[in-house]
Amino acid sequence: MPASAVQTLLPVEFRFPLPGTSSTFAIIRWVDVVLDGEPVSRWRAVTYHEPRKLIGEGYFTELEDAAAACHGLALAQPVRRR
Repeated sequence: MPASAVQTLLPVEFRFPLPGTSSTFAIIRWVDVVLDGEPVSRWRAVTYHEPRKLIGEGYFTELEDAAAACHGLALAQPVRRR
């Protein structure tokens, strides 16, 4: 394959699990938004279940910050027994 055909793919969406489970708790997605009249790209963190709600500040410049906000909120959720 010629080098010109190689592309770098950036993941644009991550599913964040509820700690200790395989259940999806949140979605972290790379989005384009307008901030102070200028287009910018940010990580947006929202709850998985409808109605979706922004997590923390909602928009983050670093993926690690979005994941930390999701983790903090997930740990604060009550444990559901089956």
